[in-house]
Amino acid sequence: MAEIAARPDRDACPLCGGHDHRIVGHRDRAGGPLTSALCQACGHVFTIPRPSDADLSAYYSEHYREDYKGVTAPRPKHILRAGHRALERLAQLRDLVAPGARVLDIGAGGGEFLYICAKAGFTVCGIEPHRGYAAHARERLGLDIFAGGFQAAVYNAGTFDAVTMHHVLEHLPEPRHAVRKIRDWLKPDGILIVEVPNIESWYHAPRRRFHRAHIQSFNRHGLADLMCNEGFAVESLTRTPHTDHLNIVARKVERADIPTAWRDAHAEIETALAAHTPLAHLISGRPLRRLWANLKRPMRERRDLMEINDARSARGILDHLCRQNGLSS
Repeated sequence: MAEIAARPDRDACPLCGGHDHRIVGHRDRAGGPLTSALCQACGHVFTIPRPSDADLSAYYSEHYREDYKGVTAPRPKHILRAGHRALERLAQLRDLVAPGARVLDIGAGGGEFLYICAKAGFTVCGIEPHRGYAAHARERLGLDIFAGGFQAAVYNAGTFDAVTMHHVLEHLPEPRHAVRKIRDWLKPDGILIVEVPNIESWYHAPRRRFHRAHIQSFNRHGLADLMCNEGFAVESLTRTPHTDHLNIVARKVERADIPTAWRDAHAEIETALAAHTPLAHLISGRPLRRLWANLKRPMRERRDLMEINDARSARGILDHLCRQNGLSS
């Protein structure tokens, strides 16, 4: 299989390398300037030009969490929220790898998933670029966290039984190189679990479709082809309830078995984007359902935190969730 360049053209499609694209967005969800392009060869959507490595490193180490959540370390409500998501992720992981397996979580955030995985008997470590969140995971939860960007992380070949990457791949400028690097870190038959936003989802209103931190906007065909072209066999590709995110489970295989073709999904994606108009979004009822969910969540979280004896402690919150779900604490 032909190798792709280590530093591809910043306007080329990050998946298939094509240069023929159509502009499908000029603004990000906050109204700031952001150019989003749809590849006419494979249907992948991406930001042009892609930011430099230096700009990305500075942004994610210092500013991303502040922009996204307004904090430099997770608050109790964030820990509780992430803890519930971690339990859902753990249920998926347990079906794929045996207890005691070595697990790497890329984009570990405050470490909630790794902490709960450790309680379930896995051997864990993580990568987190944001200095404040990485320090929180190390100091408050006692986790093995590499504080830096994914590109700077180094592990020996064949180290991990499973690598998880939830809402990270869309932030990386070179997804093919990222998946290739992860493949090297995995043992033979190792598992990679990735979740990304879905460009065809109606979870966000059309004017909020593009996020300036999301350099890549995946569709199901491109995500599956990415895995197949970089040495994985897709075991499942599902849409998550409510948000419609894409969740893929892929297993490392021998490279000789890899297909190299990229499916042409550009017409399908163009049709999907055109159908998702502001009026169609309103008629779908999603805005009201999302508003109701957002109104209920703070009340539910306050009630749940009041039931926890040590609700100001990250360990206290997560240990409470572990006990509720039959995990050692």
